[in-house]
Amino acid sequence: MEAEEVEAEEPEPSAPPRDLTEVPGVVVEDADVRVRPGLAWGVIDRLESGVSVTALQQAGGWYRVRHGAERVGWVRTTMLDLGEVEAEQVQEQSAPPLFAEWRGAKYGVMGQSADGAEVRLLENVEASPMLISAPIGDVTLLADDVTLEDLPILIGEETVVFPADDFRVGQGKILPKANEWMWLPWGWLLAHNDTHIWQWRPETDELEFVERPPGFARLSPDGRYLAIDRLCDRPAVQCDYEPYAIILPLDGSARISALALLSRRGLKLEPTRPGNGLLFLDWAPNGKAVSFYANVWDGQEAPATSLVVHVDGQLVLFDETGSLVFGDRDCQTSVGFPSSPGGFNYSWRIRADNTIAADGGCVEDNVEEEWGTLVFSLGGEFLGVDEYPWWRERDHDSDLVRSTTGGDALSDELLLGWSPNDRYALVVDLVAANVWIYDAGRHELDPVQLGANGSPQARLWGVLETLGEFRHFNLLPSWHEDEVAAVIISGSVARSVLLVDATTSAGTVLDLGGAALYRDLQVAQGWNPSGTAYHILFGPFVRGDGLAIEAPRIFSLLTVDRTGSLTGTLNVASTCGDSVLSGELRYRAGWSPNGKLFAVGGQDLDGIFACPE
Repeated sequence: MEAEEVEAEEPEPSAPPRDLTEVPGVVVEDADVRVRPGLAWGVIDRLESGVSVTALQQAGGWYRVRHGAERVGWVRTTMLDLGEVEAEQVQEQSAPPLFAEWRGAKYGVMGQSADGAEVRLLENVEASPMLISAPIGDVTLLADDVTLEDLPILIGEETVVFPADDFRVGQGKILPKANEWMWLPWGWLLAHNDTHIWQWRPETDELEFVERPPGFARLSPDGRYLAIDRLCDRPAVQCDYEPYAIILPLDGSARISALALLSRRGLKLEPTRPGNGLLFLDWAPNGKAVSFYANVWDGQEAPATSLVVHVDGQLVLFDETGSLVFGDRDCQTSVGFPSSPGGFNYSWRIRADNTIAADGGCVEDNVEEEWGTLVFSLGGEFLGVDEYPWWRERDHDSDLVRSTTGGDALSDELLLGWSPNDRYALVVDLVAANVWIYDAGRHELDPVQLGANGSPQARLWGVLETLGEFRHFNLLPSWHEDEVAAVIISGSVARSVLLVDATTSAGTVLDLGGAALYRDLQVAQGWNPSGTAYHILFGPFVRGDGLAIEAPRIFSLLTVDRTGSLTGTLNVASTCGDSVLSGELRYRAGWSPNGKLFAVGGQDLDGIFACPE
């Protein structure tokens, strides 16, 4: 009788060891060693590829390593190869928070001011974090590994202008808080805050102020006007001021009042606005008209209406909910389909081609139906129905890209980002996890080569989270003419930047380092006028190193060259008054017209949120 063969049970795999320390590793790319985890911290050493180090701990995408003669510092995890040991197996231990003593009390340390004269301290008042500034000479830093001079720059409410090639502490020109600012073509900085409009003239360092009426405000794209909206955000019984919506010419000529223009037509505004703030204050790109959002009362009802006020005094009304009849065509807007940015239900929006549009549809002779986007001139002329809604991603000619040699292997999940003149397209295949440059002139598809030796493109997605069989990839290309593109890559746990030279298809990945936990991707990005440097303002990162703890939100600003090499780092605090908030404020960063100056900071309330009282 044959013995019955018993299949041996496979032993259950044992969990890999965790909380490892003293892990030997090898540097796989030339790496900067920083005094603390985070790109904003200063570089204290440089390790060449192939150097042996010892990983002591890891914290949010960074290893603390020992190298050389017992020197210790932080490098990004992507720069080391620990053999069979994964990053999550290494002991997780954040850098200790930074504290300082000032006037006999203990405070958290956030950074130093752009001129190097002050230290930004964090104080908890009734569980509400408050930023205060103290003279740097009066502060004692309670840390063994960092000096006051090592602290990164932290920009709060003020606007700071740096020489574009020098972001060191002490090089910044600190200007007043600005809700909004813009570089004028001749190189002046135009801005406004809650009470004033101001201009800074770099060549003479003059700062000129002009008082302005209160209210939400937005500059016209050409810098010639300020639109101010002071309609009631709450029921009329709680408003202790007379509501208004005006255009204020900055050349000193007479203001244009939306209420006066309505009154001439026998109409008036309801005391309460159906929305609030800057979300509903929208300038045409040519600066010739601005839209306000309000209830307009005709004696019987007060429907929600977009008021388009022209700088020449013309007024055009666009009903948010009513029917529109054009000959035999009966049209209807579709409020909130799709919902506007931020999820608010309002229909009309001014577009990049200086038209105004709303999602909706038309029925002609009670038979034929068109559905898409209703388009009008800003003067009120009906221009027709666009087939595609405004929110559809610009992915035209994907079939053209697939018709190239080898293009038939592309999946159906493509993202395309075209250069300004449609010479090139950055092509992302979400299924294959690869990136190409499509050259329309040659009708060829060239794979993007990452690194000097064309290292595997999988690295591009290596730190990003997967969802099913597709990858998180937000294609937000920022092109400099038809030459080079920068793409911010974001998943739910990590982010990086891809820089691609379209003429050579050479690409570089800038790993931003650290796990990024955030609610919204808030980004300011752009190339300098010559296309040699790119900036990205991103965040917030939640780290345990004392710079971005739970309550405050610290945004990081980086400037890099075309190769992805860092040329400057800053931190920007999201503040409202002295209180440190999150998410409610959008920050600006941008180059002067000649590319010699770089401005960053200030706050822009988006009209939905307000500072806490």
